[in-house]
Amino acid sequence: MAKLAFQAKSEGKSVLLAAGDTFEQQLSIRLRTWAERIGVEIVAHQPGADPGAVVYDAMVAAKSRQAQELIIDTAGRLHTKFNLMEELKKNQTCYSQNRYYCTADR
Repeated sequence: MAKLAFQAKSEGKSVLLAAGDTFEQQLSIRLRTWAERIGVEIVAHQPGADPGAVVYDAMVAAKSRQAQELIIDTAGRLHTKFNLMEELKKNQTCYSQNRYYCTADR
C-alpha cells in the first residue's frame, strides 16, 4: 500500500489511505507510520472497529478532501472464510460507484 501511495503522490495525485484492518493493531500502526513518511493522510479507527465503517468514513473523507486516490487496506481475506468475504461485499457497496482495485497477498 505504501508503494502504491508513494507512486500516486509522485505522480502529483492527492492520496488518502484507509486502515480497514482493525483486527491487527500493529498493521494499523505500521500503515500510519508509512503514511506519515510518505506525507499522505490516513483514515483509521480504534482496534476492533467495524472495517466497513472505516471504508465508509474513508470514502466520505476522500470525497470531501477531493482525493484523487483512495487506497484501502481491507486485511487478509481467505475465500474459505464466509464472514470475512461478506465484509468485503459490504465494503464494495460503499464504493461500487467508483473504480477500485483489490490487492491480495500472504
